Amino acid sequence: MYYLGIDYSSTNTGLVFLYSDGVNEQLIKYKLLSPPFKDFDERILWIWDNIYKEVQFYDTKELQIAIESPSFYSKGRVVDLAAGFGYIKYNLLKLGYVVETYTPSNIKKFATGKGRLPKSDDKRLKHTEMLEALPKDIQTLYLESEHKKLDDIIDATWLAKLQQKGN
Repeated sequence: MYYLGIDYSSTNTGLVFLYSDGVNEQLIKYKLLSPPFKDFDERILWIWDNIYKEVQFYDTKELQIAIESPSFYSKGRVVDLAAGFGYIKYNLLKLGYVVETYTPSNIKKFATGKGRLPKSDDKRLKHTEMLEALPKDIQTLYLESEHKKLDDIIDATWLAKLQQKGN
């Protein structure tokens, strides 16, 4: 079975594909989608087009998808962000994929055993803990990558793992 984790945002969307045969797990692909547009609607359409380019090769019975829901603490155009999230989820469901939604605290708790950080802790600490909880080979691969926004890739990895665990 293949699992796709999507850490959605309108500026940087992380995608991670994992494969598991029930015993072994393999990282298939990871990608950061950074739309080249300023217009919000163009960014959402571009993100969807690029997600579709990735999922279209997987049978709906072979790929399960987990997507992070917008946070209550999202900055910027929260209503538009939620609409973009809904648009992407709707299109994946319409294609016939199994799509589950997880909150940021669900992901953090699954990755580290703790659902919340004290208010004094920042987002970087959360992602450091989440990176350190990944298998060493994946940590090394991510740290050696050219991506500057590893937090989106890390979240997407844990989303895929969370979806895998749910089965």
